[in-house]
Amino acid sequence: MSTINLIIGGVDFSEWVEAESYSCIRRDIVPHSFTNYDGAEYAPRSGYRYELSVNLNELPETAASALAKALDHDVIPVKFTDLLSDSEDGTTTASFERPEEIGGSIAAETDDGDLWNMKISLTSAVTAVSGSL
Repeated sequence: MSTINLIIGGVDFSEWVEAESYSCIRRDIVPHSFTNYDGAEYAPRSGYRYELSVNLNELPETAASALAKALDHDVIPVKFTDLLSDSEDGTTTASFERPEEIGGSIAAETDDGDLWNMKISLTSAVTAVSGSL
């Protein structure tokens, strides 16, 4: 069982997260830099965005279908494990954009149905930092 939390569109996929493949990166947005009168260069950040990538392996067909439907929206709320989180459970919730690809491949067939492998890569909307325009 994974210690990574991943809730996409209100559906909990945490138990299928392959921890070795989980990546959560917060990228600063720095639109312009300027040189001060004393020659010091400043590059104030105006915000940041998250880039989230994870493999979910051997999803039951019902979970794979729920994931595909959760990703099939222009704006997707995602609650995820984040090292920079201030919350007690170490998670952050952000709005993500629809991924370029939705789907996966059949990993195996069982008596209970098909099992799916799905790789997810998501980029969040920009979150403004305090004091930015």
